[in-house]
Amino acid sequence: MRLKRIAYYIILMMAITGIFLFPYGILNTMVSLKYETDKAGDCISVISGDNLCESISNMKVYFIIAVILMAILIIFKRRILIQKNTIS
Repeated sequence: MRLKRIAYYIILMMAITGIFLFPYGILNTMVSLKYETDKAGDCISVISGDNLCESISNMKVYFIIAVILMAILIIFKRRILIQKNTIS
């Protein structure tokens, strides 16, 4: 039971951290997209060679996953953490 509670809070903290971290990453990559590409429609960075549009899309998906995970963990907290009494 104690291990289940520790794992629950670790996953919850990771989701909360992701909720704050991924928008920062999106904003940072958007700045890179503005200053590291030659034309307005380009997505490939001249400096690093990374596809910045793909990075932004991936971070949006990760953000949505973090929000959904946090919501599920908060909504189902009792079901996850409460130990069922079984009579054997």
